Amino acid sequence: MAPRKASAPVQVSPTALGRKGLQSAKNLPMCSLATKITKPQKTGDAAVDIPANTRYTQYVDAVNTLDYFSQFRQEAIDFVFGLAEKETTLAADDAFPTVATMGQLDPHWVATYVAEKMQVHDSTMKSAKEKDPKVHYNILGCLTHSSLGAKMPAQCIVKERCRLTLDERIREVGNRHVAFLADGVLINPNGTVNWGKFVYKAEFKGPKLAFVTHRPTKTKVDVLKYNIDASYELRKNWSDKLAEFFLNEVQRYPCHTFFSAQTGPHLHEAVVGKAARLQAITDGIQVAELKSTADVAAESAEAKRKFMQPSDVAVERCTKRAREALKARMEEVAKGQAATFSSGGD
Repeated sequence: MAPRKASAPVQVSPTALGRKGLQSAKNLPMCSLATKITKPQKTGDAAVDIPANTRYTQYVDAVNTLDYFSQFRQEAIDFVFGLAEKETTLAADDAFPTVATMGQLDPHWVATYVAEKMQVHDSTMKSAKEKDPKVHYNILGCLTHSSLGAKMPAQCIVKERCRLTLDERIREVGNRHVAFLADGVLINPNGTVNWGKFVYKAEFKGPKLAFVTHRPTKTKVDVLKYNIDASYELRKNWSDKLAEFFLNEVQRYPCHTFFSAQTGPHLHEAVVGKAARLQAITDGIQVAELKSTADVAAESAEAKRKFMQPSDVAVERCTKRAREALKARMEEVAKGQAATFSSGGD
């Protein structure tokens, strides 16, 4: 590309820069810094590729615009940093100290989130955690059809955004907890988990295992030919991939192998590793959705009251106040941005 010819400074107001200049940034010459932005590789999944390409274009357009309109560079940087400061200055109840993988999310927060989905009160989940310290993480991985090593998006450091991301992922894979709850109580008041009512359902015909059903998709397969009897134990039934009928190290049958491609446990791709799917979901959450979380929390609280104990009410009230505070901060950010644009040309 030929170097850009020198020209007289263009007098454009900050308002025009924000509304008109950015829209035409794709017509500006590519500066040297913008060429160093790595273009995302195609994965073949439109749900991942489209948001990634959009982010790349936005980054390139922003760098080219600030390079071309250098007289506004510092002003634009100050403006963006100001918004970022308001976005990240959150109370301790509103954000995690750090965010890494799904299996490293705050244990108390995960336990509360899972208790709501499983329709049990917090004291029951506490008893379950005392029996199995990883039970709440295993259930979260089950509901989201995800590996606990899946990397959470950086934006999920905000608890409300994390909740919305997990909610959308759970909806995406079919609201699995609804299918589980249809078979009865999942966690007993003493904390014992009925794992047999989770991912796979075993049906015997006489002494032999006759059918295995993948509960989330209601896919049922005949397994009589495997000659599995009641001496086999159904293990790790929180995981589509790891669940198995186990007798010993040699005689074991992974449940997912009973099903053909694109059926049952193979219908939805599991979230693992860098978790591009979670990032795409998080990027799709709009500010407007975050503003409505106080209403969502109120509806959720109403649904939970039928199984909550009095000791849980105080916790629910604190959570509600935290969400209301987050809503107020988001509105403040939006108003501040609108005010800046409206006064930019003065």
